[in-house]
Amino acid sequence: MFQLNGQKIRIDVDLTIGEGDDAITIPALHLQDPVLRAEYGIVEATTAAGPRPDERYYWVSDHGDGTYSSEPKDLDILRQLKLDEIAAMRWTREVGGIDVGGVQIKTDRESQAQLSSAFASLTGGLIPDTPWKAVDGWVRVTLDDIRPIAGAVAGHVRSCFDWEERAQGALDKLIADTRKSGGDVAEAVIGFTPPAIS
Repeated sequence: MFQLNGQKIRIDVDLTIGEGDDAITIPALHLQDPVLRAEYGIVEATTAAGPRPDERYYWVSDHGDGTYSSEPKDLDILRQLKLDEIAAMRWTREVGGIDVGGVQIKTDRESQAQLSSAFASLTGGLIPDTPWKAVDGWVRVTLDDIRPIAGAVAGHVRSCFDWEERAQGALDKLIADTRKSGGDVAEAVIGFTPPAIS
């Protein structure tokens, strides 16, 4: 984060200093150059000791005297970090298992594949039934036995990906709306919390 005359400023967009006929606009490209920033009196904003910004989202410089300065990472990096967090939340929910009629059903990727394969074999008439290893021992299941479980697992996985798509859409909408209003897009992305996953 940078400041000019005690006011925080962004260096990723053009900066207008002054008013009326005295106003000058400094191109964002010039603001990236430390020498040119110094000529305009733009300095790093120093923060007193306290909680350090999350280094996943900020470039942090420790001054060694109990103070530091920080600047949000580039928007592309921040957006990808949030997308990765959203995907991790979806993954945890997706593979966490579900309850079907009082029975805990595994939904990890291997279990999904085995269930899908058994369902396809039974649906296609390739086999009349199949042994299935349940939590409390072996059972023989038919298409009628496995259909509601396969449907519940497929619906669960679908809802997890639906949630991820909505969460990504909410993030992208936040970025667009914040840009439109002239707000700090990086800080908005850093503060983004996806909707609760159900």
